[in-house]
Amino acid sequence: MEKLATLPLEAQYDLLKNELFAQGKKVSFTARTLGEMKEVLFDAANAQGGQSKPLYFMFRDVHREQDKQLLDKHGLRYDVTSLPAIGLGPEFNKTYGHYHPLAPNSKTAYPELYEVLYGEAWYVLQKRKADANGLPAKGDELEEIIVVKAKAGDKVLMPPNYGHLTINPSLTQTLVMANLVEGSFKSDYSAFKQKKGGAYFALTDGTWKPNPAYVKSQQLKQTTAKEFWGNKPMHRFKDNTYSEFLKDPQAFEFLKKPELLF
Repeated sequence: MEKLATLPLEAQYDLLKNELFAQGKKVSFTARTLGEMKEVLFDAANAQGGQSKPLYFMFRDVHREQDKQLLDKHGLRYDVTSLPAIGLGPEFNKTYGHYHPLAPNSKTAYPELYEVLYGEAWYVLQKRKADANGLPAKGDELEEIIVVKAKAGDKVLMPPNYGHLTINPSLTQTLVMANLVEGSFKSDYSAFKQKKGGAYFALTDGTWKPNPAYVKSQQLKQTTAKEFWGNKPMHRFKDNTYSEFLKDPQAFEFLKKPELLF
């Protein structure tokens, strides 16, 4: 059982059973299966396992009972997600990928704050070019593609208007991460489904393969959580995300009002 750096929320993760415990209680989850993921894989035919094989686990709305009212008041939700060390054929394990909707009365989509609790993560961010009205275009031409590499303790902000997916770049170590996000919107998976994945695939031999479904792929940029430009507003948070929220909930108002980031 691995203790997670989420205090004062007491959280532990069972790496063998892929179970999360918060305040001593087992947390319910939903799992994304191989059958659901095949449409976004580099080589689905060689991904071993049956259709019902779980590839990652999503634990939604994790909190201490005494903190629920505060989270609800500020319209935020704290989640935990785990990706076991599974090879998907020649590809590392990953999440499906999604975009966020625009915030109300805004041309800017909701951001999301991630924190690596155990293992390492590669966050792949891709931004669609804007249309004539300054809104994210519906086409597949991308303005930017960035991979942000993060280790345990790192926080990574998914900036407004960026689609994103997460990769576990290990065949031996589970990735466990938390995210703090506006609690009411629904993620949009349709663009990743239509293009059969993100703009690039991360292969276990260390290479990145462009997705041919994208008409024009920008060059892949790689950086670290420390150097990523989108993390500049996050450097003020020295403690874990859960603790920082309890200390100053108003500091996370940008998750509901993304214009505060600019």
